[in-house]
Amino acid sequence: MARLVGSVAVARDTLTDRLAAAAGLPRPDRAPATDDDAEPAAAPDASAPATDAPDDATSPAPDDAPEAAAVALAHDEAAWTFTVLAARAADDRRAALLAAAARHEAASDRWAAAAGVAGRPTDPRRAAYALPAALDDPAVADALPRTLEQAVADACAAAVATAAPGARDDALTCLREATDAATAAGAAAVPFPGMAELATTPVG
Repeated sequence: MARLVGSVAVARDTLTDRLAAAAGLPRPDRAPATDDDAEPAAAPDASAPATDAPDDATSPAPDDAPEAAAVALAHDEAAWTFTVLAARAADDRRAALLAAAARHEAASDRWAAAAGVAGRPTDPRRAAYALPAALDDPAVADALPRTLEQAVADACAAAVATAAPGARDDALTCLREATDAATAAGAAAVPFPGMAELATTPVG
């Protein structure tokens, strides 16, 4: 349910941007991020022994780590592929593609660290990734950035689904940013971002 609710929230937020732009009006301020599913914190147990707080408060719980690692993998594949596209691109597109690669590389490192897999044998990231067979076709090359950003959005939505109540902000932000990037790359707006099984009907 969290994945669906998060997807709808991102879709509505994106639609707000589009409506504001179409009307020539400033975008309303976003409400502070809250997690309605969060449960009130239990009172501390004075009889329980004290424990040190984890070094990384944003690290996912063990059940969330596979999804966080999958987000790291999706970002890493995007970073690698954007670098390849930049090497093949004309001068006027190369800088933008390299900037996208750097953005994804940084995000991949953050998510790998949060998942606890960075520098470990369990790190799913690879040295290289498969490319479409027809990459020399301009239509295929132009569509690839959209595919990469949508893959990141799908991974972020899965991370929303498994994040603990009250700890979904990073995954939701990831989903929103990936959705925006996919739209900027030419993807049609869909009613359920990050949910490929539902996001088949363009919006508007």
